[in-house]
Amino acid sequence: MSRATGIVRFESDGSFAYFLYNGTVDVCWTRLVGTIGEAWGTEGRSYYNAPPNEQGHADRFRCCACGQPPEKVEIATDYGYGFHWPGTACRYCCALLDGHNPDAPVPGQDPPTTPFASYHPTCYIDLQDRGLPEWWEEAVKQSREKEESAEAP
Repeated sequence: MSRATGIVRFESDGSFAYFLYNGTVDVCWTRLVGTIGEAWGTEGRSYYNAPPNEQGHADRFRCCACGQPPEKVEIATDYGYGFHWPGTACRYCCALLDGHNPDAPVPGQDPPTTPFASYHPTCYIDLQDRGLPEWWEEAVKQSREKEESAEAP
């Protein structure tokens, strides 16, 4: 299975959350966590094989159950050449909501009008920007600092 690091940046305050991106099927695991290391677990094993969560889903999948309105986020992954696109998430439920599947139609968007656009409705992937966003290195740095401070005696 092809996996990569994924990062969500909340537009409201610029904070970050982390997840794994499954490049084999091009979807984000919807569980958001506090560091890259936590997302990967023990090379992904504990993250993938965790028991079902309180919602009855495999722990890599999360839904919003709190009723809070979703927040706008920018979703990014370093899979392949790296790319990023818009979406929504719930920070209280630690769940990536809209945009977790880059090939899913964007609610309320008209079909794309670019020369190479397909006939399908506008998908999140149609809104992507290639390469990593300018905030990627800062997000990685913050994750590393959290992990190092947690390891300090």
